[in-house]
Amino acid sequence: MIRCKTLPPIGLKSDHDIVLYDTNIQPNRVKPTRRKIFLWKKANMKAIKISLKNFGEQFCQSKDQTVEAMWKAIKTILEQLIEKHVPTKQTMNRHTHPWINTQTRRAMRRKQRAHSKAKRSNNPSDWEKYKKLKANTQKETRKAHRKYIQDVVSNDFKENPKRFYTYVKITTEALTIEGFQSALANNSAPKRPTP
Repeated sequence: MIRCKTLPPIGLKSDHDIVLYDTNIQPNRVKPTRRKIFLWKKANMKAIKISLKNFGEQFCQSKDQTVEAMWKAIKTILEQLIEKHVPTKQTMNRHTHPWINTQTRRAMRRKQRAHSKAKRSNNPSDWEKYKKLKANTQKETRKAHRKYIQDVVSNDFKENPKRFYTYVKITTEALTIEGFQSALANNSAPKRPTP
């Protein structure tokens, strides 16, 4: 707990004080599990069609099976063909903040590629290029964050309070009510409390 105090009531007729309670607690966030995504555009559809045609001919000849056995055979062959002929990738969960847009993601990927190249080659010019891209990425990310905060904490946040409270929820440290009040008055970003 950083502090706990009362503030004067809102309005002249109220006799209830506002309780201000600042904490420095970080919530335990459950990281999203990585999922497998099938890349159907890169699938080998020709091989899948040939395999399914062969399976279809065999399937039509086996007439004395139960419905359950036939369904299991269809399901098994489809799963095997998908596993064999459709490439996959795992979902990325690095860029979860709402202010990370396409431009910042592109800059992050460029920076990552430059870092990998600089590590491989150990060339001073590659390291210099990486440092420039790193600075550019930081600049883009900060710019996107500032723009996001300005959109969320603007004068029209009363029209769309959900976006405002979503931002409040994702911040890791507590922000003071006074910081929000002064930010709203000055049309700037709210300040974090100092312990």
